Amino acid sequence: MILPLDFYLRPVTRVAQELLGKTIITNIDSHYTESIIVETEAYEYPHDKGSHSYNNKRTPKNESMYLQGGHTYVYKCYGVHDMLNIVAEPEQIGTAVLIRAVEPINGIEIMQQRRKTNTINHILTGGPGKVCEALGINKEHDALLLIQENTTIQILDNAYQFKHHCNCPRVGMSHRVGDCANYPYRYYLNSKFVSRPLSVFYHY
Repeated sequence: MILPLDFYLRPVTRVAQELLGKTIITNIDSHYTESIIVETEAYEYPHDKGSHSYNNKRTPKNESMYLQGGHTYVYKCYGVHDMLNIVAEPEQIGTAVLIRAVEPINGIEIMQQRRKTNTINHILTGGPGKVCEALGINKEHDALLLIQENTTIQILDNAYQFKHHCNCPRVGMSHRVGDCANYPYRYYLNSKFVSRPLSVFYHY
């Protein structure tokens, strides 16, 4: 069952945690992939210096962050790696959940071809750039509404059960974000596909 709109219209930290264990499906370029979301990061608004929407910042690049929850926000990091985010909360709020890692279920060979690797571990899909490359997601998939039946990217509820998840500071935070680097907004499951490092600690 496709996750309903109400799922996304909640605080971003809760959405980030409850996306863990959900199934993400892509049907791109006639290739089907199915994975379990095993790692996420939450980005709040407007006080979170790690977020693209910090201090009400609004540009053509981050405009999708201000859509209603349940849309995608895809951007290029350093002009190289595509990053998939899921918008949370009501329209005009500006929060999003970064999908940092997935555990492949179906279409693994397609993911390996796209990533040019034969590995089946975190090297394949453990990192947000790796996720997009493996699943075939790019900037063209920005601003998609995930609750629609015919969307090329779908997130489904499922019967996969995980006993617990961990949380710690987010990865790759610049020293310029100050104490926001210490926010425990990274969430992950006990999976070999979770990105490295597993724990990050900052002191400012």
